[in-house]
Amino acid sequence: MGVVRKILIFVVLTAGIILLGKVAPKVFGFLPKRAHAPAATNTDITPDSLRDSTNALPEVEADTTGGRWHEKLFEPLERAYGLTAKNIKQKKGFWEVVFPKGKPIHEYALQIENICRANAIAVEQGVELRPANRSVEYLLQSNGQRIKLRASLGNAFMAGSARLAIVFTDLDSLRETQLAALESAQWDKTLVVDAYCANPVIKKLRYTRPRNELLLELPMEPAAYPFVDPGKHALFIHHSKEDVEKILTEGLDSVPHAAGYASRLGDRAIENQPLLEKLFQFTARKGMVFLDLTGSPRSLARQTAAAQGARSRTVASFKDSLRVEEELARKCALAQKTGDAILVLPYTASAFRILEKSLDANAIRFNEMGLELVTLSSLVAAPDSVSTAPVVKSIPEPSAKPVAATKGKPAGANPAAQNAPKAPAARSAPAKPPAKPVAKPVPAKPAVKPAAPMAKSASPKPAAKPKAKAPAAGSKVKSDSARAKSGTR
Repeated sequence: MGVVRKILIFVVLTAGIILLGKVAPKVFGFLPKRAHAPAATNTDITPDSLRDSTNALPEVEADTTGGRWHEKLFEPLERAYGLTAKNIKQKKGFWEVVFPKGKPIHEYALQIENICRANAIAVEQGVELRPANRSVEYLLQSNGQRIKLRASLGNAFMAGSARLAIVFTDLDSLRETQLAALESAQWDKTLVVDAYCANPVIKKLRYTRPRNELLLELPMEPAAYPFVDPGKHALFIHHSKEDVEKILTEGLDSVPHAAGYASRLGDRAIENQPLLEKLFQFTARKGMVFLDLTGSPRSLARQTAAAQGARSRTVASFKDSLRVEEELARKCALAQKTGDAILVLPYTASAFRILEKSLDANAIRFNEMGLELVTLSSLVAAPDSVSTAPVVKSIPEPSAKPVAATKGKPAGANPAAQNAPKAPAARSAPAKPPAKPVAKPVPAKPAVKPAAPMAKSASPKPAAKPKAKAPAAGSKVKSDSARAKSGTR
């Protein structure tokens, strides 16, 4: 009984202690919540609480009711970007202009500054709010009145801010039903056709609708020539300017409504600058576009077209007809980011069907993001970006633009190469007048001085080697002759 009594006493005491620990906080009114206090302070650190990180300008203590700001600033912005009264609102202490997406906020900021400069509005201060690339703020002053203006990007997209050109190639075996499908598609597209194709369906494309733009297929000399023959209507690197213009004109006579040319083969010709200069001189004069589909990493089409003021684009053809929908999504994202993109597909009935279904299924989303399907000539409405790079330098983000400008100056490397052969001519010129150029040979003297030591340093080395070898050779010859004489004797 003593052991049982001890066990009962232990159980009762343990239960009492546990019950006391649960009831005591409620009875005495203290709660040990100090352990949770640091967690509560951490939850207070939110982006909304860090107001100083927005980099906002101080509030304006002057009149912000607008006054003549509508006439000087707001109305020009409405006309420039098609804004409405809902896009320009007055808030507590500042005015806010909401621009549609499709252009970077820095381009809108540049337009605001240009309008202020044209209407005698002084920009006292301007900052970019955080997070970056979303909104900017300005303190503006005109005739003693000051306002605070905030420009930000909204949720809507600008119509036509992203443009996509869809190009179809390999149409030689086109059928009547496939031609009818192309004609009935209610979106702009570009078709690359062979002017000398014997298919009668291709000949009907000469009278196609305006939304079906035509490019002439231009065969060019490949790297595997003569094992791969591009045909008698192809451009070769040995062709003269008259030959090039004759070939281009003959194809244009067959399809007079063609908007340009698209290359076929030609991975050797596309690397030949003299031939490309003749080609782009013709297309620039006719206002036509050229599409480089060779895929050559050493293509000179972009640089040469920029030098001649011609319109040209270089793009690779997408040949996986089963993944057309994925490629379309990628091109749309690229167009939304850069403003335009080109999708080149070899025509097949399945690829066209998949593409058309994808465009119909995503029509609403494409309209919301401002995507517009256009022809290639309207997409490449200006010469290549290399030649237009100096115009882009005015954008506030010049970090990537000068790179495009420097990329566009390989064509300017030819003048440098032309200047290189002129240097030896300048050195030989002072050698002709013996007495008069007494002061001019001064720059020529350093050229002569390094030449002399070079000759001295070069002469002893070869001279030392033959001297060392000469006696050895002479001794051998004498010993051989002595042996011969002794043998004869």
